[in-house]
Amino acid sequence: TLEGFEAAKTNYVVEMDAGVTLVPTVTYTLTDENATADQTDATDLAGDVAARTTTIIVLAQDGTTTMTYEILFNPVLEVADLAALRAATDMDRKYKVTGEVVLTHKDGYRNKKYFEDATGGIEIDDSPGNITTAYNVGDGVTGLTGELGDYYGMLQMNPTDDPGAASSTGNAVEPQ
Repeated sequence: TLEGFEAAKTNYVVEMDAGVTLVPTVTYTLTDENATADQTDATDLAGDVAARTTTIIVLAQDGTTTMTYEILFNPVLEVADLAALRAATDMDRKYKVTGEVVLTHKDGYRNKKYFEDATGGIEIDDSPGNITTAYNVGDGVTGLTGELGDYYGMLQMNPTDDPGAASSTGNAVEPQ
């Protein structure tokens, strides 16, 4: 079910869990029995926007009026470490770091946090407070998930989910 469907709204984004590879089946119901529709299914959830989009073109009973509906499927992209995250090029996707990262600094301004692993570091800008677990400097976190952004040339992550309890504690912080 496409939550929040409105006939006048033509573009939808469906966020999906990491690891989903099967393209969802899209079915529709026309509200006018004299209308017709042509559907082009998404082909590859690991592909570009076009490959991840199902398009339905509805032709009204008058034979000339059309509405084009697009459903973009966005599975979370998993990366092993911060180097892979920093190499990401699609700023419109959600990423999950599967390896452990260590909290090196935090402050109250916009709930900012800084994490490192052996491959690099990243700033977390958590203004909405999506990370609800309290971490201490030196805590390891696995499953850091969010969207990437550019803040005056610096890559940052805006978290979308709380990664949960620390995967380790008391880690020594080694400056990069």
